[in-house]
Order: sequence, then C-alpha cells, then structure tokens
Amino acid sequence: MKKEVEKKYIVSEIPEYLSIGDSREIHQTYLAIGKEEVRLRKIINPDFEQFVLTIKKGSGLTRNEFEIEISKESYQQLLIDKKVTPLIKKRTRFEIENQCYDLDVYLNYPVSNLMTVEIEFESEIEASKYHGLEWFGQDITYNKKFKNQNLWQDIQQQREDGKIHESHR
Repeated sequence: MKKEVEKKYIVSEIPEYLSIGDSREIHQTYLAIGKEEVRLRKIINPDFEQFVLTIKKGSGLTRNEFEIEISKESYQQLLIDKKVTPLIKKRTRFEIENQCYDLDVYLNYPVSNLMTVEIEFESEIEASKYHGLEWFGQDITYNKKFKNQNLWQDIQQQREDGKIHESHR
C-alpha cells in the first residue's frame, strides 16, 4: 500500500481567472466503511470509462491506499445485489505554481453547491507548511463529516427516507 498525504478544503466560489482542464464524472460507492474503506469508482472521461477498486486505511492527513483498475464486468458483479446510490461528483484537475489540485463538485449530495478541493503532498512536513489559496474556505482535512464515505452514507439515508427514488449504477 502506498501512503497518501492529502489536505481537503471547502470551496464556495471558483475564481474567474482559474484555468481548469477537462472534467470527469466519478460515481463512487462503498462496499465497506469505517477505519478501513473499500470503494468502487466508475470514472467517466470524455472518451472512455474506467473502473477502480480502492482500499484505504486510516483517517486524517495520511492514509494508506491500495488501488487497482478492474473490468466493467467485475465492477458490475461487485454491485449486483447492492441497492445503492453512488456519490456522484465532477472532478476537475488544475495546476497553479507546479502544485496540482482536484476540484470536486458534488452533483447529487443533499446540500446543494458542495464543492471541495484536494491537494496531495509528498510528505506530512510539506502538507503542514501548506495553508491553502486565498479563495479556499475551511480546511476540512480532519472533519469526518466531509469524508466521502460519510457523504455517501448521507445519500443512502436520503434514499431510505424516500427522498431519492432511483438506484444509479
């Protein structure tokens, strides 16, 4: 497993000057959640679809991560008996001063206009020196409410409450 060192911020507005590249849509579902999470993703790029199985351990700034690309058939088999609604987000990557950022716009989260930005670092020391860009909002790296697995659980609760009627795969 590789170590992932990542900070995450809330974004309320994207600056007009920001030059961003192509976006991709990510449909994210969890097979296991908690201290260890097992996640499935269907990533829809402009020209192709990709399917990824990820295992993450830990929480906060540094987590262990194992990721493997899987076939569409394996993805569908893993979801075959699951009545779930994925967390759907539009991800756009951009770069400022040799630092890459992932901007996520959550398309089906109950709270409208939820946007976050994630930044990966080579080390915890590098991450601890980073304080975000001027247009970033609150640092939510340690806020469990904004972990994707918890956002996904919120969507499942809405489905169970009858506020979401379809299962998206």
